[in-house]
Amino acid sequence: MVVAVALGVIFAMIVYFFVRIQWHKQARDYLNAQQYEDAIRLYSRVIRFYPQDSLALANRANAYKQQGDDDAALADYNQAIAKGGRMSAIIYATRAYFLMYLGRHEEALADYQTALQADPMQSQSQLGIAFAYLFLKQYDNALAQAESAARNLEAQIAKNAEFGAYIVNQSEKMDAQLQTIYISTYATKALALVYLGRGDEAKAIYDDLAQKYPDSMVLYTDRAEIYFLLGEFALAVADYEKALDLATTIDHMPTANGYDLSHVAQSGYAVALFANGDAEKAQTVWREFLSKVPRLNSPEKVSKEFFWSEAMTAQAEKLVASLNT
Repeated sequence: MVVAVALGVIFAMIVYFFVRIQWHKQARDYLNAQQYEDAIRLYSRVIRFYPQDSLALANRANAYKQQGDDDAALADYNQAIAKGGRMSAIIYATRAYFLMYLGRHEEALADYQTALQADPMQSQSQLGIAFAYLFLKQYDNALAQAESAARNLEAQIAKNAEFGAYIVNQSEKMDAQLQTIYISTYATKALALVYLGRGDEAKAIYDDLAQKYPDSMVLYTDRAEIYFLLGEFALAVADYEKALDLATTIDHMPTANGYDLSHVAQSGYAVALFANGDAEKAQTVWREFLSKVPRLNSPEKVSKEFFWSEAMTAQAEKLVASLNT
């Protein structure tokens, strides 16, 4: 009888484990499909039956953020942090990204640093620290951190190339993610160089990256912003056009904030066109962009979601003002 009861408990635990995994998967599908109410409902179910599931809390926070409920999102992130556990590094990094979105850059930096203490090899946090320094206008620190992150990534990429066949969790998807982080790390380094008045060095970085990754949509989208900041608007337009052309060959390329990378490229393209003097086409492209993501109906919202520079935001405001004249 005791054995039967024990086996029954074990069976129930196994069933629940797989049910919870299924709930997570279905909720993630809802999240990706922008069905936020359904995602919240399922994550809430997981949290009700398994209160220690910090990942469910963090994912529900993301759903609340997408709905525009920043207070509920932050409350969930804080609860997820309080739960601790083996997901701590990831949760701290995720909350840090949200704090960056809120403009609370000092707090975001502290969270990224805590995440890195928990997992010194977490490339997202290494990059996040550099990015936070950029927004704090500590450009020397941003440059140093980006260079450190780049060295670590290069070592990881070299290790994967040599031993990838023996790494159990290695996959093409993970390699692609690592490539994206690598490009973004060098993009952050390039931004720091631009703000330090070393634009030629920033452009040289992208010359090297373009040799390695000639078909990277991330590369062209990021380099376009560099050209924009340097006042080379025609080159920015050309890079955004290249990125959008590459987007036609990719079904979906989500960014960390849940938007497709093509949305980032299209909004930047409109602003670059306007800065380059093609107001009519810029207005058309901006309207097309809004038809796809109507919730981003102001330059302030776009800037907040896509972490635009002050220069791009100011130009977007002029573009939107021109729509009514």
